[in-house]
Amino acid sequence: MELADGFVYEGEWSGGQITGEGIATYATGDVYEGEFLDGQRNGRGVLRYATGEVLSGDWEDGQMTVRDGD
Repeated sequence: MELADGFVYEGEWSGGQITGEGIATYATGDVYEGEFLDGQRNGRGVLRYATGEVLSGDWEDGQMTVRDGD
């Protein structure tokens, strides 16, 4: 699925929502690969920023809750 704002999603859906495993590419060039729930990053995942920074860990409601290595 690709939206006009540059957001691209490839992965699982449930009930019309992005839910399950998938890859989201944002207009900024950032890429998140991992689990989603109701359209939000939720569960295990890796966010790779276009700048090269990488955040890996646990997510809830779109926010990182536990960073790997902490």
